[in-house]
Amino acid sequence: MRDESLQTVMSNQTILLVDDDPLVLSVTKSLLQIFGYNVIIANCPTEALEIADQVQDEIHLLFTDAMMPEMSGPTLAEKLRCKRPSIKLLIASGYPDQEFQETEHSFEFLAKPYTIDALRQKTRLALISE
Repeated sequence: MRDESLQTVMSNQTILLVDDDPLVLSVTKSLLQIFGYNVIIANCPTEALEIADQVQDEIHLLFTDAMMPEMSGPTLAEKLRCKRPSIKLLIASGYPDQEFQETEHSFEFLAKPYTIDALRQKTRLALISE
């Protein structure tokens, strides 16, 4: 598949991006939009759950930080999957040795700090995962 075709496919996909660091949230949102994704941001898990309740369209991917003050990314994913069972999951963490035993579903992992290429690749992989 050529890059132009991938861009067309991606432009119809929506990502819910959750991170408690405003700089990471802003930069990552901008990059994902450059890649062609629709991006909805939340700066905490509670806000992400509220957004998921309000948005009528499909949210294809939850891209969340692993560790946040209110709850972990995997816990957020479990709560969100109760409402949206088909949502895919990408978890980012600055702690690469961290184990994620809280989620029973498959997910892609992205180590922080990440490169633009790693972000692009892991996002694609997460969206096509089963």
